[in-house]
This record gives sequence, C-alpha cells and structure tokens, in this order.
Amino acid sequence: MADPVTLREAEDGYARYYAEKLWSWIPEVYRDADFTSPRGAVLRPLIEIIGDEAAVARREIDRLWENVLIDHADEWAVPYIGELIGARLLNSINGRGVRVDVARTLAYRRRTGTVSVLDELVEDMTGWSGVVVEAWKRLGRHWHGLDDPPYPSAQHGAMAKGGFADLRLRRTCDGLDSAFDSFSHRPDFRRLRGLRGRYAVPKLNIHIFRRHTFTINDSLVMELAPQVYSFDPSGREIALYAGVASPDTGGYLPPQPWHMKMPIGPALLDHALFAITATTNLAGMGPRLPTLVGATVDGQRQLAELARLDIGGPPTYPTVASFRAFQAATRQSDCGKYQIYGSVLEVATGSGYATLTDRAAEFVAAANLSPNTAVPDFPLGTNVLIDPVRGIARLSGQTAFLPRTYNYGCFAPIGAGSHDREASDDPGATVVSSVLASLAPIVLVPAGLEGQVRYTASLTWQLSGTLPAFTNLSWKASNRARPYVQLARSSGTQAVISSSPTDGTKPPDHPDNLREIVIDGLWLAVAMASYPEQVLLAPDEAVTPVLSSIVIDASAAPIQKVTLRNVTLDPGGERARLLPCRATAIPFVRLLLKGEIGELVIENSVVGPIEEFAAAIDPCSAGRVTIRDSIVHAIRATQPAIHLRSGELIIERSTVFGRIMVNQLYASELLVTGQVIAADNQHGCFRFSAAGDDPAMRLPRQFESHRIAGGIVPHMFVSQRFGDAGYAQLSQTVPPEIETGAENGSEIGAYSRVLGPIKLRDLATKLDEYAPLNTISGFVLES
Repeated sequence: MADPVTLREAEDGYARYYAEKLWSWIPEVYRDADFTSPRGAVLRPLIEIIGDEAAVARREIDRLWENVLIDHADEWAVPYIGELIGARLLNSINGRGVRVDVARTLAYRRRTGTVSVLDELVEDMTGWSGVVVEAWKRLGRHWHGLDDPPYPSAQHGAMAKGGFADLRLRRTCDGLDSAFDSFSHRPDFRRLRGLRGRYAVPKLNIHIFRRHTFTINDSLVMELAPQVYSFDPSGREIALYAGVASPDTGGYLPPQPWHMKMPIGPALLDHALFAITATTNLAGMGPRLPTLVGATVDGQRQLAELARLDIGGPPTYPTVASFRAFQAATRQSDCGKYQIYGSVLEVATGSGYATLTDRAAEFVAAANLSPNTAVPDFPLGTNVLIDPVRGIARLSGQTAFLPRTYNYGCFAPIGAGSHDREASDDPGATVVSSVLASLAPIVLVPAGLEGQVRYTASLTWQLSGTLPAFTNLSWKASNRARPYVQLARSSGTQAVISSSPTDGTKPPDHPDNLREIVIDGLWLAVAMASYPEQVLLAPDEAVTPVLSSIVIDASAAPIQKVTLRNVTLDPGGERARLLPCRATAIPFVRLLLKGEIGELVIENSVVGPIEEFAAAIDPCSAGRVTIRDSIVHAIRATQPAIHLRSGELIIERSTVFGRIMVNQLYASELLVTGQVIAADNQHGCFRFSAAGDDPAMRLPRQFESHRIAGGIVPHMFVSQRFGDAGYAQLSQTVPPEIETGAENGSEIGAYSRVLGPIKLRDLATKLDEYAPLNTISGFVLES
C-alpha cells in the first residue's frame, strides 16, 4: 500500500492562456472599472476561474486520443472501451482487474476453454499466482492416448498412471493434495470443501497463492549460536519464499513450484538434477557413474553416494573440489535448487566479513534444522545448510555469513518492509550508511540524528546513547529498504524521544516553536541490557513476554503531530529455538505518550500497545489518535492494545489484537479481538466493524457492525505471530459477516484494501465465462 500520490497541476499554460484570451474580449471600460473598484477586483478572479475550467476542458479534449487505448485510458473511459468489445465488466472497485480484463478480452476469447487462459486469469484478475488443475488427470485409471506420457518425469518425480505410489521421494509426499500433486486418486463426487470433493472428471481445481513476496538484499542476520544464524535480524523464525519470475517464451509455459509465491520446502530446495552424458568427465569419480551414462540423477546426496570411490566398506568420496566441479558440469537448470538459488535466494560466507564470497549452489544444501531433530550432516561438497521453513542456516568451516538475497512473504505489505513505498529522498537529510565488519549492530552516535535522517540499507543499527531533544525529527528509509533500528535505553526498559523547549520570546504558533515527528519505513526496537534464556517445562510452552517502551515525551514542549508510516514497532515474540525447551524472548515495544501531543497518526504500520502516561500531573497526552490500515497488537488478549484517557480515537481498516479503552471512538472497518470500552458513547460511531459479543462492552452508535457470538477467536486468523507470512490474515473459518462486512464488500480489518473477497468473486465470474463447458470450477486457497 503505497503512500497517496499528490497530483501536480499540468504545466501546459492553458489556464493562463484562456484567462488572458477571455480577459482580452472584455471591453476596456469594464476592465478599468474592475481595476479601480474600491471593493477590489471582482471580474478578473471570475475570468481566471472560467479560464481554469476551460483549461480542464482542453486537457480532456487532448486526452481523447489517449483514451482510445486501454493502456493509457483514464479510469472513466475503461468501461466504454469494454462496452465496445462486449466485455463482461468486473466490480469497479477492482480497478486493476477491470483494466486488464478489457485489455485482454479478445485474447481470452480466442483461447476459451484452454488451461493456459485459465492460468492467466488468476494473475490477471487478482494479482495472485495460481495453478489450474484438471482433476480428471489425477484419477487412478488406465492410461490412454489423450493423457500425458505414462512414465515418471525425472523433473517432478511423478508416478506412472495407475501405478503404485512411490513414497521414497520426500518431494512427492510433500506435494500430496497440493497444486503439484503427482499421486493418483479415487473419484470424489462431493462438493468441494477442504480436501473433500477435489477429484472427479468435470472438476477444475484452481489453486491460488494469495501472498506477495518481497526481496531483502544484504541484510544483517542474527547469530543464534556459533555458526548458526537466523535470516531475520531480530532472530525470529521466518519462512523463505519462492516466486521466481516465469520466463517469457512467447507461449504457454506450465507453472512450476518455484514460480509460485509460496514457502520453499527443504525438498524443493534440494531438488537438484544432474545429467550424466557420454562427454561428461568422470575422472576422480567412483565406478558406479560410468554405468549411468545417459541417466539423470535426482538429488545432491544421491549423486554423492553414486560418486563413492569404493563399493563396500567405510565410505570414501572424491575430493571436495573435484566433486563440486562435477556437479557444476552435470547440473540441470530446470529444477528447484538451480531455479531458486541465485534467483530468490543467495548467500555469502567466508572467514570474515571483509572477505565474504558469494557461494555457488554446490556449496549449499537444504536441511531440517528443527530443535526436535538431530543435527543433519553436510552432504559432500557443501558447507552451508539452510532450513527454508524456519529461515535458519548452519555453517561448517566458515565463521561469517550474510544472505545476499532472500524473499519473505506477506498477505499485503503492512509495516516496515522492502515493498515499494514511493518514498522520495529528502535532499537535505543526513544519510546513514556503513560498511559491514561484523554481525554486531552498526553503532550510531545519537548527536546529529535529531533532524532529518535517511537510512539507505536493510541493515541493523543501534544508537550508542539517548537521542538528543529535537525540534523536528524525520527518520525515513530509502525506498525498498528495511532498516532495523534499536534505540538506546534512557532508564529501565524505556527509550525516550523528547522535544526541546520552545522559545518563550516567540508566539506558540511560530514555526520555531512547532514540533513534529515523522518516521517512515523503519523497524524499531529497544536495545536491552541482556536477553536471558528461559527454561520452559514443555516444548509447546510459550515464552514469557518481556516489555520495552518507546516514550514520545512532550513534557518540555508540545508536539503538534507524530506520524508513523510504514513502521514496525516490534510486537514481541521469541527467537528461533535451537533446543525444544530453551527460548529467548524478543521484547515487545509499547508506545507510551507523555505530555501534550496534538495528533498521533499511524498509517500502514504494525505497532505494539499504545498507552498514555498515567500521572496526576499529566492529565492529557494525545488530543487525537488516527490509525489507518494498521495492526495494533497487545502481547496478551486481556491487556489493552489501545488505552487513551482523553481525546478521540479514529481507526479505519485496522486489526486490533487486544482491548480498546478510549474516551471517544470513531471506528470504520475495525476488527478487534478484545473488549471495546468507549467512555463517551454519545459521540463517535462503530460502523462496518466487528467485535466479540461481550455484554461488558460500551460501544458508540453502531451501523452495519457485527457482534460475533463467542468472540473473535484465534482460529479466525491464519496466524497471530508476528513474522509469519499469514500474520493477521483471516482464515477460511472466519464468519461471512467479517469476510465481506466492509463498506465496499471486502473483509473487515487491516487487509480490507486488499479486496480479497471481491477479487475472488471477479475471478469466479471470469471462470464461468472462459472455462470449458460442463466443468465445475472450485477454489483451493493455498495461502
């Protein structure tokens, strides 16, 4: 969700031209009278207004030539072009889908009923990735001439039609019931629901991957233990995502697993094919390989076993250098490992950060690094193991690790991230950059950071002391960068951002006495004195939360406005575990307001609890708090996520995990899991929103809102753990009142602007139009 774009008036001179032309037509006597009028000029401003409108009309005339082309047409012209070709228009809210549909209607009609056009419809109508599966091809039956070849494909490890299931290959087992399932199934004629009713002759299963992927380049990692690293700078478990761009071949290319925006599994990352031909140099390899000339070997570990120099006794392998060269010479590019590595995943290792080397795929292997499993061995030739499900790497013989590239997934970009924020670089800002020397956070001296600062890279920064009092504070990240900034503690677990005193010789509204904070694109945390390890009683026991606070202190001088945009105030969690019952908490950040703050604006952000400083000498902190398209997360559902004693809360299209306790509440498309208590329920509103049916709640006037019996329970979300790709995303068990309860027919909550339900309805409309006759289409939401 990019920042709103401010439209600039065209510099074509039309307004001035038409104003002067009209002014020249007016008799001079009236112009003189207007100029000398004691009441001031009246006629001239009127002519300028008419000139402005004439300029608008002229620009519209000039645009008519552009409006005949769908690629350049204004929004109002798209339906007219669609009517000319008889297109069945989609919901006007889905502007992108409508335009693409009109642009490609004729191409769709030429290929109606083909799998290629159905695959294209998923991305064109929704912006998501998807795979269309003809269910009859997965039925257990005898092969006939209309089928694909009946023998297994080395690329996917598929089984022969009607043959016995081969359960030895993990990749095929992981793909069961997925978009890339290679097993044969019995017919199931029930209505499609979950895993039921997928396989029958007339059915088309549309597997949809609804998440987006974004790339992080050269980000500092967290060292969890010697030679064990988390890709996430805070130490969390994160899933690494695929999403390799499909090559433009000019024709239809069946989608492959690495093209989908889905988590990378160890089996997919280990999917490596090696073709042994008559020209392959087998010098230094074992005696088995010459017998496999013309064959394709699936898997790096399998290739190493085939390259053993001995047949019996203790294993003896070729030298590492010769085996890596053999791999590089025989590898096939059309497989998971060599499509993913180097494209959406790449790492560098070395003996130090001054001598990092970008490693080829032959150095890297996938592994399960779960705390419940034994430490896996390193296959021959590798010294980096990556668990893409947890986002963890383990090294052998190396002491420095840096991910050059990796993808993370999310349902929509909220909070700090590497998405396109259309951020502009302030020319006068202090640029913060650094050269890596270690994994330790890059230390910043606070002096000089109280003005305009721009962070240019996705690195980890840490203030060496308390931030000086500011007049105007502006911290921004460069576009597509995700800086992780740890603020220094001033006392206890609090980091303070305070305003400087005003100049008493100047009026309060003088520009020198105005205070403002703007933070855009940063991930903020508080640097703690220590992060003690907690000993748990059971592997499934949650870590005890640890509190930290960022205090916006306006005690010395009022702060007129605080703006947090595309910001993450860490909502807490735990670092990736290496042992089942040992955990280290990541402190959650509470935003504490102190002193007189005119307005707090939070847009497209993820924040922890928001509270006002409670003291008898500080009766008021914020006059107005405005939250849009954001997630507010209390560490426990029973604790307040937003607690404001006075002023008003305006919250739109947001999800709140926890309670809301405010004076006045103006809510629209709000989804809240806890109690809502508005002290002044004579003012405000609760419209197109949802909360639990708690009789203790005090809500303002309600309009088209929903009280869910039993409350907003955890299973209604894919995940409530920050760091998961499905964080705060609604699950398929959510009630329809929430799923389509927004004012525009979309879902209620932080992802309302994604228009998920609307896009699915539009896709269903187009499938009805272009799917083969007598088929039944059903959606399988993979994410």
